Amino acid sequence: MTQYDIALVSTPVMETNVPAPAIYYLKGALNPHGFKTRCFDLVRDSEDQFGKEENKQVNSYLLADWHSGMHTDKKDKEIYDMIVDYYRDYVVERIAPTQAEWVGISVFSQNSQKSSHILCKVIREAMPDAKIILGGTGLGISMGGKKTFGTRLIEEGYADYFIDGEGENALVALLKGDTTYPGINSTQYKQIDKIDDIPFPDYSDYQEDYGDITKITLTGSRGCVRRCSFCDIGAFWKKFRFRSGENIAKEMIRNKKEYNSKTYFFSDSLINGSMKAFRDLCFVLADYHEKHPKNKDRIKWGGQFIIRSERQSPASDYELMAKAGMAWASIGIESASEDVRNHMDKQFSNEDMYFSIDQLIKNNINVTAMFIVGYPTETLEMFDENIKFLKYYADRNSSRYTRDGLDPGDYGCIRDINLGQTLGVLDDSPLALMTNDFKGKDTWVSKVVPGLDFEERVRRRKKLSKVANSLGYDVRWDEKQLHFLNKKLEDWKERGKPIT
Repeated sequence: MTQYDIALVSTPVMETNVPAPAIYYLKGALNPHGFKTRCFDLVRDSEDQFGKEENKQVNSYLLADWHSGMHTDKKDKEIYDMIVDYYRDYVVERIAPTQAEWVGISVFSQNSQKSSHILCKVIREAMPDAKIILGGTGLGISMGGKKTFGTRLIEEGYADYFIDGEGENALVALLKGDTTYPGINSTQYKQIDKIDDIPFPDYSDYQEDYGDITKITLTGSRGCVRRCSFCDIGAFWKKFRFRSGENIAKEMIRNKKEYNSKTYFFSDSLINGSMKAFRDLCFVLADYHEKHPKNKDRIKWGGQFIIRSERQSPASDYELMAKAGMAWASIGIESASEDVRNHMDKQFSNEDMYFSIDQLIKNNINVTAMFIVGYPTETLEMFDENIKFLKYYADRNSSRYTRDGLDPGDYGCIRDINLGQTLGVLDDSPLALMTNDFKGKDTWVSKVVPGLDFEERVRRRKKLSKVANSLGYDVRWDEKQLHFLNKKLEDWKERGKPIT
């Protein structure tokens, strides 16, 4: 068996219908330097192991806050033991045989912290000589604590290094013995300015494990052009950088030929942050589709999309998107109230919002609408704007087509909505930094809107869910999110409704 230099592992909780991209981009970056790398997609393997229904319970447990402990009741203990047993078998049977000197854990977000913590414990036990590296945007403040996740695991003895910021250059440096490269066990990382220079990802391990990669994730930019009050992306990425549209299209067309990839999910905070790069991407792909008109050659794609004014992005842009194969847009509407969005610094009006969504639907591009229920400045009248929004698009949601036995994916519509779990204040977000009123992250009480506490936010979230479901919308992760909220609400009440 081949001895590898490093094994890279993605960890739940993430979307399971596409490869977790970070480890494959890192493999691509390591290849030119001669390092032998083996990637393991624990996200997909976990769902295959537990099955979709049991995996929902596992993911719900893994998403629980750290302050609730590794397990709190009999059912949680059973799930925890089940995860540990599976991870142990996984490490012993799959990762350990690589004889890798290094094991890299991709902590995609806070949602991956709990699984990564368990996995590191198991690796330390089963592979005591391996050095463990953590990386990813999930290395921020540990759930329920004051230390960063990377620092915490090093102090506990479950990791040796963490890499903050971008890993392509830092990981190469570390594997070559340079432990002083910016970002290694430090938050003072060095950004890569020309991200066109980053090698394309290497999905050969995924292809070997699962066959053709019909759906794939692609990263076209890093950072964000906005600084929304609730978001901490600006703290992780110092500045917004983007690949050229030609470079992105080149990767997509290469993946189509090499891996038979047909559908692309952009991991970007927003795919149209640079309108020049976005239009160039669309022009190249529109030309590709004109030259390759057969359905088997078609490339579909989509990602998080920012609302722009008609002046910034006229109707002709949306027509070009359709020709380029854009099939859906995930939009952080957050609130249908312009007043709420102004405080969020979303920088688009209701006129912009309705124009953009109408144009997307008109051009057969599906929309996922994402909301934050119970923002600190949200009055009941502002909350009701969300209900008006849902009613306005009620005849253009996916159920309109499924009722008639049609595939909603073939028509522009509101494909689904995500109502979230109400606003949890992230430590490094502008909202947290502008005031001291948000202690407790989840259980803050508004100083602006009387009566807007955690219980009221949960009530509003449930009401909007009821309205959305009655109108036929597909409410993504609704059952899981409400289950989670109810558990938090019960705990909050039992602890005397604390806000600190």
